[in-house]
Amino acid sequence: MNQDKQKLFEQRLAQIPFAKEFDYRLEEMHRGRLCCKVYAGGHLRNLYGNIHGGALYTIADTIAGIVVDTCGYLGTTVQGEIQYLKAAKDTSYVICEAETVKEGKNIFVISARIYDERGLLLDTATFTYFVVREQKETEVLD
Repeated sequence: MNQDKQKLFEQRLAQIPFAKEFDYRLEEMHRGRLCCKVYAGGHLRNLYGNIHGGALYTIADTIAGIVVDTCGYLGTTVQGEIQYLKAAKDTSYVICEAETVKEGKNIFVISARIYDERGLLLDTATFTYFVVREQKETEVLD
């Protein structure tokens, strides 16, 4: 993993105080695409022992938002939708992959998928972000 990409990922997460509740591990990062592993401790579980749906939504939204950052923009979520396909049970971590569907002047659309540790697709999501501004120090990733 490129150290610059790892540093950028960690900086973005550090700007989101709520992200400290999750154990994100960067797997892959390119312009318009991001993949990370997220370990799910007991505090992210529901009463059935599964990863809570709200935690899964937060993971997808966070990673999708960082995808906007990889394109040189700062954005904020204006709409999000998630489809819970399977319960996130019997898995110590999930993999979240997100990529740009549409990169516009004012709006980004990002799709995300969450898998369990066996590679089973658990959730699909789509998020729309309003572009707040271009980053002052644009870092184009390849």
